[in-house]
Amino acid sequence: MTVVTSTGTVTTDGDYTVVTFEADGSLTVSGGTLNDVQYLLVAGGGNAALPQSTYVAGGGAGGVITGNITINPGSYPVIVGAPGNNSSFLNMTANGGGQGGFFGNGFSGGSGGGGGTLGVTHINFQNFVGGPGVARQGYAGGNPAGGGYPPFGPGGGGGAAGPGGQGTLDGVGGRGGVGIPSDITGNMVYYAGGGSGKGPGGIGLNGTGYTGYGAGGGYDLAESNYCNRLSAQPGVLIIRYLSV
Repeated sequence: MTVVTSTGTVTTDGDYTVVTFEADGSLTVSGGTLNDVQYLLVAGGGNAALPQSTYVAGGGAGGVITGNITINPGSYPVIVGAPGNNSSFLNMTANGGGQGGFFGNGFSGGSGGGGGTLGVTHINFQNFVGGPGVARQGYAGGNPAGGGYPPFGPGGGGGAAGPGGQGTLDGVGGRGGVGIPSDITGNMVYYAGGGSGKGPGGIGLNGTGYTGYGAGGGYDLAESNYCNRLSAQPGVLIIRYLSV
């Protein structure tokens, strides 16, 4: 008989067991092989550009790896990434999200951070770009609308299922990239959305999954939160298997 023990939170969905790891831990399988295990490994999202200011590019979502595997008997460490950090399980590593660019290019990551804009800082007039994502884990951050003056909007962070939006010519930040949908817990949830950018003309639309596991940092559309940057979200590992 296969026996599974873990440090994660265990729930059930019909005939299936779901184990969620929100922190580092371990999974132990003994007595037999655990077959057809569905997994969702999410890295920590990247933060929006620092410091907080009028021009803030959105942070990229943490990388996402998902699929089905067989787990042989043994004890396996689980690493769950804090914001900007990798998550790992077995031989898989999801890359932490890229930070948004501040007067510069977005950083690369599982999903890339949005590109910053110079705004009224006349260092030069080059156009910055969003950071690239990791293939099959996420998408690139959005570009700013332009460089130099007038004050263009910065880019939004890339999401696990779509790129970050470009900032606009009237100073609105780019939207965050959409997160990836999964029903691994028994309910459809979006994970790892990109963070929205903020410019002098306003903030971008938030991508679906913007506040879930692995989300990039950005801004909320609610007026009360207009000046309050939301932190990137840590990663998670979720596995689902037929109860044994």
